[in-house]
Amino acid sequence: MDGMLIFWILIVLGVIWTVIWLKVLWSKGDVVPYTDIAPKVSRLRKQLTYSLMVVGIVAIALAWQSMPYAGFRTGVLGEPQQTIPVTGHQWYWTFGEENNPVAPEIAVGVPVAFDVTSADVNHGFVIYSPEGRIVTQTQSMPGYTNRLIYSFSESGTYTIRCLELCGVPHDVMTTQLVVK
Repeated sequence: MDGMLIFWILIVLGVIWTVIWLKVLWSKGDVVPYTDIAPKVSRLRKQLTYSLMVVGIVAIALAWQSMPYAGFRTGVLGEPQQTIPVTGHQWYWTFGEENNPVAPEIAVGVPVAFDVTSADVNHGFVIYSPEGRIVTQTQSMPGYTNRLIYSFSESGTYTIRCLELCGVPHDVMTTQLVVK
């Protein structure tokens, strides 16, 4: 399910929830001793609590489908056809086992797995579209490999940058990725 659709569903549910509460708060009625209304209030609290629990569970279930984890991405995109090891260094990226500074070319529409790690400190591995928008990202951490699976829908030259402040020349930690 599309992330924006989930967002708007949650907004609508939030508005409905707010309207219900405002109606309850602004409703006027006769003043009744609390002992007379306590059972009704208790029942209303239970109903509202259970309703909120159901809405929360549905929201989590809908949002879970768009999680960026490798298992979810593999289920949506299929098994990766290409695996690219990526290592972040202060202040450059390398690709493959031989630590090549040039990223390999990638085919359009093919699921690609980026196995991202770091040789020194935390880095933010972020791929920008040719138009300058973030298309996907993950953390690059020493001693740990994050698997990022993505399928590029358009050809072009994509920019890889670091979004984690990793030292003084952090802003020059960029490279290019060609998708054909």
